[in-house]
Amino acid sequence: MYHENAENQKVCENLVHEISMLESELLNAKNAETMDKTESLTELSAKVTKDEDTIKHLSHEIEKWSEILQEKKSSNVAREKKLVDLKSLRNSKEAAAAEMLRASRNKDPQFEELCKWYTEVNSLLYKLNGIHQVRNISNAEFEIEYEYESQVVATLSLKVNPDADAQFKRLVNAKVIFGLVYMID
Repeated sequence: MYHENAENQKVCENLVHEISMLESELLNAKNAETMDKTESLTELSAKVTKDEDTIKHLSHEIEKWSEILQEKKSSNVAREKKLVDLKSLRNSKEAAAAEMLRASRNKDPQFEELCKWYTEVNSLLYKLNGIHQVRNISNAEFEIEYEYESQVVATLSLKVNPDADAQFKRLVNAKVIFGLVYMID
């Protein structure tokens, strides 16, 4: 029995040792798992923080691009309105051009010849009288520019009463202005 007790004691000691080893392994495994979980929580927390930063950055980018999109939409609306206005203007100009084309096909050739003759005669009379140029300043004032000598120009400025009867407009003021014209060869 002593042997049995000694053997039983040895078996018990072995079992206690194995149990203690298993407890130690189990404790080590739990510690390792806790460490892994702690590391995983730290890693996950860092990843969440990084993802939050990324989300903030992307939110700012979305806001920025949304503003740009709004500006582009507003710009496009303005451009579309301008395009409609320009199309309307083009249509009216095309209609006016078509009307002018029809009128030019129907014009009187004698009238054109008379206009050409009048312009040429008027130019000849200006030259014969020494008139270089006639300018309308307003409906009540005009200037006649005479070529006095090769380098001197005399301008006659005439003012009339615009309120008078068209047939009897009266001269209100007149003055002569001399100026030098420098010719560059």
